[in-house]
Amino acid sequence: MKGKFRIFRDELSSKDLWAIAILLIILLDSYFYTPTLDIENDMFYIFLKTFYTDHHVVYIIFLGIFILCTSLLVYFIIKVIYIQCYKNYYYVDEMYDKYIDFLQNSREVYIFGGDLDFLLTNKKQFELIKKLKNHCKILCNGSDSWQDNNQLYEVFKELESAGVQIRGYGPKISKKIIGFRGQIKIDDKGSLRSLFVKRVDGSNNFNIVDLDNQYVLELLYNDFNECFSKGEDVFIKHILFDLGGVFFDGDFSKDFLNYINELLKVKIKSDRIDKLLLDRDLNLGKCTIVDWVEKKILRRLNANEALNIEKRWSEIWYPNKDMVALVIKLSKRFNVTVVSNLDKQNGDMYLEKGYLQYFSEPLFLSYQFQILKPKETFWEVICKELKARPGEILLIDDHEQNIVSAKKFGFKTIKYSNESEQVNNLLRKLDKMHIVVLEEESISVKEGINVA
Repeated sequence: MKGKFRIFRDELSSKDLWAIAILLIILLDSYFYTPTLDIENDMFYIFLKTFYTDHHVVYIIFLGIFILCTSLLVYFIIKVIYIQCYKNYYYVDEMYDKYIDFLQNSREVYIFGGDLDFLLTNKKQFELIKKLKNHCKILCNGSDSWQDNNQLYEVFKELESAGVQIRGYGPKISKKIIGFRGQIKIDDKGSLRSLFVKRVDGSNNFNIVDLDNQYVLELLYNDFNECFSKGEDVFIKHILFDLGGVFFDGDFSKDFLNYINELLKVKIKSDRIDKLLLDRDLNLGKCTIVDWVEKKILRRLNANEALNIEKRWSEIWYPNKDMVALVIKLSKRFNVTVVSNLDKQNGDMYLEKGYLQYFSEPLFLSYQFQILKPKETFWEVICKELKARPGEILLIDDHEQNIVSAKKFGFKTIKYSNESEQVNNLLRKLDKMHIVVLEEESISVKEGINVA
């Protein structure tokens, strides 16, 4: 940058010249008045005084040359001393240049990052990293960095779209590693190179840590990859669980339809759509399960039949205790809530019994919000209520239509099948998506909740 004092540059900057000028003034002032001193017995001063009187102009010329040479000598002695003390200090913009040079001729790059905000101003470095695609891995602070910074969020998303692999440090990574700042690369010759920096006393100056030992670099390279494998997704902050078939166990056809058919001596068949949305009005809270059955059998139910059906309807779904334990674990690091097409009768009952007490509010229940999955407007409402971007939300659901719609909107998704997959399989899918689930010795379900 023009006008900055660069001790490591060979050319003189404006501050170099100012420093020399000040020294010149000081020395000129002292030497100019030397001949006026009244020192009768000092031969050197007598000579100077006589020479000044007899050859005034020549004296001034020689004095100027002498002062200039002396000033330059003093200045450069001071500068050499300063360089020895601070020879490895760099300003921010100079570090940008260093990193740009470092990225040249790179086969693979591994970045120990912070919040990556330097990529907002260093566009050239940003483009070089994007070009590396999946040959670049970044460990960084994650979503807390760009929570209120849309520009930085877009940087993360653009890198991800380009194929750059990004992980957050997460709870399983050593705090010593988190403090690292710098890059390791494999150059075009297959050798490891590094550029690590350390901020100097909280200033905008940086010190470069030289690491040329290949053995040490290999250790750091291996440590990086081990930490990267333990890193977490940098985007996801909210996890949404569907209820029926995911958080709840139960079988609509086996536990409810078969019971109705036997009770009423009818043959109501389960359509595929029933599993996604039993009835629009029912799931919007505009009718009851008794209304739905009467519509199916084309007659009114008597009081006893209606009572038995309502009782049976309230019993077919119940929390899976392994899912309860998983939600408790995830809630320690994420905002975990539900999104479900649900009727008012069961919804109010689940809330009263405490089935949903492990989830954070708001609970996205269709009868409360008057919207049904897989409507895009439901996803919009969720983003607005959570004050979140679509890419920060993970949906776990058992219906393909919901998964497709949510994914198209920008949610990250996991399709869960309760028939073929247990919670352990879901854990493997979460791990594959780099969602870190902290292990604990034991997790107990709160008393008063029947999960049998």
